[in-house]
Amino acid sequence: MTLQNQLPSSRWTSYRKWTDETLRSRLQLFMSAIDKVALLEHTTSVLGKAMAISEPFSAGEFWCCFELTADDGSLVIARLRLPQHPNSHGSGDDTYSMACEVATMRFVQAHVPKVPVPKVYAFGDRDSDWARKIGAPYMLIEGFYGNTLSDVEWNLCELQGSIQRHIITQWTAIMAELATVQLPMIGSISKFSESDGATVGKLSYAEMDSLVTPGPFESVVDYYTAVIDTKCQSLRNKEVHKSLQLAYYVYRDIVQNSSVFKEFNEPPFPFNHMDLDTHNFLVDGAYNIIAVIDWEFAQSAPWHEHTYPMLFAPFGNVFGESDEAILRLPAQVRCRNVALQEVTRQLYKKGFDDAERELHTHGRDIRVSISTLLDSKGARIKTLAGILEHIDLMYVERYTLEMIRIAYEIDERDSEKYLRSMDQEFTKNIN
Repeated sequence: MTLQNQLPSSRWTSYRKWTDETLRSRLQLFMSAIDKVALLEHTTSVLGKAMAISEPFSAGEFWCCFELTADDGSLVIARLRLPQHPNSHGSGDDTYSMACEVATMRFVQAHVPKVPVPKVYAFGDRDSDWARKIGAPYMLIEGFYGNTLSDVEWNLCELQGSIQRHIITQWTAIMAELATVQLPMIGSISKFSESDGATVGKLSYAEMDSLVTPGPFESVVDYYTAVIDTKCQSLRNKEVHKSLQLAYYVYRDIVQNSSVFKEFNEPPFPFNHMDLDTHNFLVDGAYNIIAVIDWEFAQSAPWHEHTYPMLFAPFGNVFGESDEAILRLPAQVRCRNVALQEVTRQLYKKGFDDAERELHTHGRDIRVSISTLLDSKGARIKTLAGILEHIDLMYVERYTLEMIRIAYEIDERDSEKYLRSMDQEFTKNIN
C-alpha cells in the first residue's frame, strides 16, 4: 500500500455513493450554497499561504470535507457542517457540539500527547461572519497524507496477521492512553484552556438528539437511563414495532435493577472517543496510525463503553449456535468468518493487556483493566443493545433474551418467563 504521497481526495467519491435520493438532494442543495472562493480566501488568510481546493469531496452524515493544498505540500481539511439529517428529530442546532469537538481536540493534544489529533486552525459556528460567507459552519483542521483504514481495507479481519497486530497494537494503546484521563462526571468537554483546564458539560449531542436529561451525570445508571429514555421516546414517536420498544424497555430495567451497571457506577470516569473504529483513524502506507479524527461525540463515559468493535464482536447464542460450536464444524459456511473474528478478538484483547502493562511500567495505571472489561456482562449487553435498531425484527427477541440471560444469569426458560413479565408491564404502561 502506498499512501505516503497520496492525497486523501484521491479516494474521495463525491456523489457516487449517494444513491438515496433524499440524501443526495440534500447534499446537492448544500453544495449549491457553498462559496468555495470565500473558503479559499479564509484558509489562505489563516495559513498565510496560497491554497488550492480539491474538486472531489467526502460527505458523511454530519460533515462534508474539502481538501486544500499549498505549494509546499501542506494540507488543510475544511469540514463543512451539513444541514440537519432528514431522520433527525432534534433541534438541529450544532453550535454547542462544534464547540465541544474543538475543546476536546485541544484538550487531548494538551493532556494525551501520544494520541495523534489534528490541529484546529480555525472554526466558526453558524453565527460567525466567515460561516455566513462560506455558507455553512466550518472547521479548518490539519490534513494528512493517508486515508481512513476502512477506505483502504474495510474488513480488518481479512488483513495479514502481522499487519493486524501492528494496527491493533496502536489502536488499543490510543484507547488506553485516553482512559488514563479520568473525570468526576460523565459528559462532554464544553470548554478548555491551559489556564482554567477542562469543563465537563452536558453531552455534545444533547440538543441535536433532544436528550430528556442532557447531563453531565454523576453515575453510570443515571447516564444510561437518560440515553435509553430518549431512545424509547424516539421509538414511540416513530411508532416502531412493539418488539423493538420492548427490547429497550428491558434494557432500561437491566440498567436500573440488575447489578451489572452498578459496577463502576461512581466516578472517576475514563475519557473515551466513543467512535474509535477503522473509519475514524488515518493510516499511512505502512499502516501507522497518523491521526484520530471525528471527536464530536468524545466524552467521559462509563467503563462499560469499552467493548469489542462491531466488526468482530461476539454475539453469544443469539443465532442459535455459539461461535465455539461453529468453530468445531469447519465445513460450516460461517466457520471461516468466525475463525477470523476470533483471531482478531484475541489480538484486540492482547493489545489492551500490553498497553496496560506498558502504562503500569511508567506508573500510569488506569485503575480498571479494559482487557478484562471486554468480556464483562456490561460490555456484552452494551454490544447487543447497540445493534438492536440495525437488525431484522425477527432477531430482536433473541437479542433481548440474550441480554436478560447475561444480566441475571438465568436459563432460556426463565429468560422467556422474565420477558413475558416485562411485556405485560410494558403493555400496561403504554396503554
